[in-house]
Amino acid sequence: MIGKVARPQSLISSDVENDEINIDLDVLRKSAANNIEKSSDYDRKRFNSSKAKLNKFAVGEFVLIEKQERNQTKLDPKFKGPFKIIELLDGDRYLLKALNSKRTYKYAHDRVRKMPKALSEFNENCNLPECNNGVVESSLNIADDCS
Repeated sequence: MIGKVARPQSLISSDVENDEINIDLDVLRKSAANNIEKSSDYDRKRFNSSKAKLNKFAVGEFVLIEKQERNQTKLDPKFKGPFKIIELLDGDRYLLKALNSKRTYKYAHDRVRKMPKALSEFNENCNLPECNNGVVESSLNIADDCS
């Protein structure tokens, strides 16, 4: 057709009067927004289904913190602690307090590990100088010396 603008068939409404095409833009925009919302809900559910659930720690629990890689060798313990959680912060972060000092630390959830029960029991019973005044490196070979 000469003089007419080509439009996809899905955009053309069935109301055709005198060879003029009427497109209801409000309805078209609402259906596009609805399709985008459905698609984003589907993508969000699919993305979240493959992610692990975050188990947050409670105030008062004892945790170990991850050591920085640049300060350790191959056989050094990967974690140090224990530290006590004194406050939950925004963004899955914790305010931690060292047991042998008054210093506090802010650490993200992914850098904190729950303290094993064996280490927490050992920490209460240990009184040797190798145990750093109750602060234990996370390797269990020290526990054999303190028993």
